[in-house]
Amino acid sequence: MKRVMLIGTVGAGKTTLIQALQRLADGVGEGRTEELSQEPVEKPTEKPTEKLAEERSAGKAAKTQMILYHDSMIDTPGEYIQSPRFYAALQVTAADAAMILLVHDGTKRSVSIPPGFAGMFACPVIGVVTKIDRPEADQQTAAARLKQAGIKESMFFVSARTGEGLAELHTFLAERGCNHG
Repeated sequence: MKRVMLIGTVGAGKTTLIQALQRLADGVGEGRTEELSQEPVEKPTEKPTEKLAEERSAGKAAKTQMILYHDSMIDTPGEYIQSPRFYAALQVTAADAAMILLVHDGTKRSVSIPPGFAGMFACPVIGVVTKIDRPEADQQTAAARLKQAGIKESMFFVSARTGEGLAELHTFLAERGCNHG
């Protein structure tokens, strides 16, 4: 199966989206995910990889501090899209991916992804707007930001907390042979 790589800013919901897609693929909640903890996650002080593994196994979205390869998905730190010095690392990592999900927080109105960013990758780049369940979410603005970033084709609007839009994204990835569970 093909891998899917997630790229987005800090706090965009990449790790939470991965967890929600894995739950959906495993059949948890028939398309709806369990509500994830909204408690702030402390920054690890000792043995960060053990702390991250512990938090993730408990279903918490922990701060991604390095590029993480799951069986079928690649999770990237948000700092990598926010600092051009990391773009080469994203390009090299993308060589292992069949598809990239460019993730944008639907509650953020600011421009956080550089214009034309999606064009630097050889594989298809799909737009995903997260946190659409929040009252302050603005799907139109988020879609415009992703279009500015170079998303030309598919765009999905999802909530990892409520499950809205996840089935469509799950089906889209499965139809293209991308393993995401």
